[in-house]
Amino acid sequence: MSATAAPSQQGMLTFGLQLLGVIGLDPHVPIALARRKFYFVVSFAVCVITMGTLQFLWSSDKMQAFHDGAESIIGAYQVFVKVIALFFARRKLRKLISKVSALQDIGKLEGTLGKELRGTREKVMKVAKFYFRFYCLTLAVLCSRPLMVKDERTLPYPIYDFANVYESPMYEVVYFLECVGAGILAVAIGGWDLLVYSFVAYIYCELEVVKHEFQSLKVNDEGDLQVKFAEVVRRHEFVLSCIPDLNSVCAMTMLNQFITLVGAICASVYVLAGAGHNVPLQVEQMLILLAVSTQLLCASCAGTILTDQSKSVGTALFHAPFWLEAPIAIKKEVVMVIQRSQKYEGLSMAGMGDINIPLFTKILKLSFSLANAILAIDGRKPQ
Repeated sequence: MSATAAPSQQGMLTFGLQLLGVIGLDPHVPIALARRKFYFVVSFAVCVITMGTLQFLWSSDKMQAFHDGAESIIGAYQVFVKVIALFFARRKLRKLISKVSALQDIGKLEGTLGKELRGTREKVMKVAKFYFRFYCLTLAVLCSRPLMVKDERTLPYPIYDFANVYESPMYEVVYFLECVGAGILAVAIGGWDLLVYSFVAYIYCELEVVKHEFQSLKVNDEGDLQVKFAEVVRRHEFVLSCIPDLNSVCAMTMLNQFITLVGAICASVYVLAGAGHNVPLQVEQMLILLAVSTQLLCASCAGTILTDQSKSVGTALFHAPFWLEAPIAIKKEVVMVIQRSQKYEGLSMAGMGDINIPLFTKILKLSFSLANAILAIDGRKPQ
């Protein structure tokens, strides 16, 4: 990705692509090499899903099987769908990266606007780093918990009761493979999320530049104003065209992500309720619950911020002083731009709804309601 984005803006985008490149999803990697990694990750995810399903079918205690295997199946399923969708969206992803590389390099902007946008970028980078590190910490705790149990051997995901895997050397092999699976989960989820948030940051900053340019227009010369206004409008349309392109790449993966997050929160609450006095398990599940809730919140905030920013262009143009004295032709174009900015532009879930903060609260309510229903069925619901 070395030549696809301006040097001062490529940090998070490059890092996200590097993470995805580990599992063969960097669209700039030759297809032959990417295909090998893709097959490995898909096969690994299918194996985990199969093992978890067999555990559920084999076990006589279905609620205990759900307790042990739900999180592993949910995580593997999210990775499976993301990897499949992104592998076949390589061309669309390359097109989107090429478009954002043509946007303004905020590192070269001067004055107050440049300072504000660089500050915004730094805040986004800090949030992204915290999110990814917290996710890695959660998975590290998940993998290290079996090492803290002294009385018996256990695994990060104990989904092999139908087979004897707790004797050496099979136990060590299975434990290693589950740790590899946790690493794949971190790379797939973290890499994709960072990539999406970097695209949102690019579009947000460029729309901020568009608002500034609209407000900076002056009625000095009618012909000059017409040319400059047309340039800003074309820039605005180009930036907005990046949003449908982003949705074409991520809409299906976002839908899958929100569905699996409902299951992940539900499973984590259920396991946490049955943890008893098992402190390592309590810590692990609390971290998992916080991690998946953070993933849900970050995606919802990104959608809300993108929508609000696209709508704010019309407001900024309305308050720009130049058009009050501009010719009628320009005033008509101003009205069209303001109307265009009121059209919804934001992240969506493959036609199943828009991604925003209200969606975050709805999913949290749904997840905890399902968890309460399962606890009631299992007889573990606290009085």
